[in-house]
Amino acid sequence: MEPMGYPCLTLLLGKLSFVKRKQLYLACPAIRKQEDTIPYNFERIEIGSSVIKIDKLNVKVSYDEIWQTNCCEWYDNGDKEKTTALPEKMSVEDAAEKLFMFYMNRPGTNIKKFIIKGTRVFLPKCIPLNIEKLNFGCSNDAPAEHGTWIKTTKPVDHLKICNIFRDEAITNSKSVFVDFINFEEERGVFETMMNWKCKTLKVLGVPFDSMADHCLTLSKTKLPIGYSFIFVHEITYLEDFTIDGLGMKIKGRKTFWNRRKCATITMDDSTEFNVHY
Repeated sequence: MEPMGYPCLTLLLGKLSFVKRKQLYLACPAIRKQEDTIPYNFERIEIGSSVIKIDKLNVKVSYDEIWQTNCCEWYDNGDKEKTTALPEKMSVEDAAEKLFMFYMNRPGTNIKKFIIKGTRVFLPKCIPLNIEKLNFGCSNDAPAEHGTWIKTTKPVDHLKICNIFRDEAITNSKSVFVDFINFEEERGVFETMMNWKCKTLKVLGVPFDSMADHCLTLSKTKLPIGYSFIFVHEITYLEDFTIDGLGMKIKGRKTFWNRRKCATITMDDSTEFNVHY
């Protein structure tokens, strides 16, 4: 049997899950040099303060009380496989960076869902990644500089954050969901969001009055056709209270759309702004 060529090997490895690829890597030493250069297709990556999750493989990088040194603990599907002691002078952060860069820093890497839960200073060092869904679960720790978290090859399809900060991934995302932990209107939150290029913006944790003021601002702004602003609420009587009150506040006329009560503002001869339940 002739050895498999690079194009065929690339195609084969690209179809395998991360764990299956690593098993093949260990079983076939002849492919290791090529495998180290072929990008991955990950289902889910999660970066925490001490844990890196890669699909079904979890790697905990921390100080081990039993070993009395910094270690990497490897778990597959929740089952502990092995513990590896780090070199004496290697810090936990350096080990996490080497691990992350080895797997992610490959041109062509695809990630369906990327969750960031812990501050990692090495993330900006990575090459641009192709990410479909991005979840910033650590926005309170976000750096003040613009565009310093993670680079992407194209706009993210779906982005979720819990606070507002400046980052190119947020500005260019197609769809953004902001689940506010602490909403502070005086920080110019809505002014910042107006500069985003997303076609769908969804917010949770915003007071009704602030949402109404933003709708009034939107009604006076040139928006792309199909733009959606979604206000997630927990008000059981929202349909009558909000739409009627909002209609008065933004001076909109009462209409119906798909059997939904609406407040509608005519923006120009061909465009209307509709707020509905």
